Amino acid sequence: MEGREGMGLKVVGARKIWMAIAVFMTLFCTACAKDSSEREIGIDGFVFRPELLVKSQDLRIYKMKAWGGCIYYVKDKALYKLSVEDKVDFTESRVVLEIPAGGMLDYMPGPNQELYYVTGEERAWDAKTAPRGCTLVKCLENGKTEYNRFFPDTVVSGSECLAVNEEGWAFLALEDEIYCVDPEGELADSIETGEICSPGMEGKLLQGAEGRIYYCVKTSFSRYSFYELVGKDSFQLVKLEGLPVEDITDIYSSEYGLLCDTWGGTLYQYSIDSSGWKMLLQWGDADMYHPVSNTNLIAQISEDRIITYLAVDTGRENREGMSLLTRTPVAELPEREEIVMVSIYPSSELMQMVTEFNRSNSRYHVTVETYLWGELDTKLNSRLVSSSPPDLLDVSRLDVLNYAEKQTFEDLEPYLEGSSLLDREDFMENLLEGYTVDEK
Repeated sequence: MEGREGMGLKVVGARKIWMAIAVFMTLFCTACAKDSSEREIGIDGFVFRPELLVKSQDLRIYKMKAWGGCIYYVKDKALYKLSVEDKVDFTESRVVLEIPAGGMLDYMPGPNQELYYVTGEERAWDAKTAPRGCTLVKCLENGKTEYNRFFPDTVVSGSECLAVNEEGWAFLALEDEIYCVDPEGELADSIETGEICSPGMEGKLLQGAEGRIYYCVKTSFSRYSFYELVGKDSFQLVKLEGLPVEDITDIYSSEYGLLCDTWGGTLYQYSIDSSGWKMLLQWGDADMYHPVSNTNLIAQISEDRIITYLAVDTGRENREGMSLLTRTPVAELPEREEIVMVSIYPSSELMQMVTEFNRSNSRYHVTVETYLWGELDTKLNSRLVSSSPPDLLDVSRLDVLNYAEKQTFEDLEPYLEGSSLLDREDFMENLLEGYTVDEK
């Protein structure tokens, strides 16, 4: 148990008491022993391993996208471009566009290194008189503007409102339609979207493999409808089936296939063949905590490399960082014993503690299985009484006494007495009494 005691408990100073209480309240070993079966680590024999590129205080970026061997991102009112074919060094980024005064609503690299972007109207406004109208601009690689198309009396839909196909057609998502602009900058077609968009729910235009264009419409807090935009000179939306059944955090463009991030900690990729959505990575296997937030930035720069920019709000501090994830065979990783923890909506701080433990411990690896409220009486309880129950249970959102009376938990008293890290004095006596059942 020496290695397990260290999980999330490397504490100093004032944090010791809080961390001790957190561990005592949220981590309990289950009474049942494991069977011989173990979860397969990784996807198809591979995991993605992280390398920290930039710390949060060094880089605050927005709207990161990867296309054509380059990374694009917005920082300090400018759009930057960085080649990532050989290495990823953000000190070599260069400015390709100063953000116009009206703001840049969205942008997208073209098939021949052009840059397309959408700007808003530059004029004073307030909540009652928001300016209407936007401008679509196409710039060549040398910086020359090829066209500048103004659309009056329009409002774009969401922060991802622009997509460009391999023929140079640009598509602009507005409140209730999608404008289809030909390679010369002329409005050639439009698609009505009012019937498929729920009131107050945002739609987004995304690009996938082979330059295919998709329109994803939010239907609830964590669910989407999924359409492909098809055609050559006139276009229509064709509904696709098969989005991951898990609650969705966000969906991202990728020239290797759309990426879909889920609450359960799995990142999926869309294949244009009959296989549809396939698991690409699990954040826990990558020793990374991905917060459930639409502020996450995920950009795939090759089939084997992904850049992430994740903002973590633990309730005590904000932690951000940019990492490079590289696909690595599981066989090349050091062997570690897996500890399984189950949780109902784990807190940011708990997940960050697990991540830090996994990165620093060479003997154990904690995998968190997340369950929804509706799965409490079905999947979770069935898991606890199965032949292979989890090792740890996050009880912060559960009725502890109810589970204790059913002999679900192991008695922690012997571990507390034998611990070199924790003492009974670290806990409030009434807390210990409140979580003691049948003298355990």
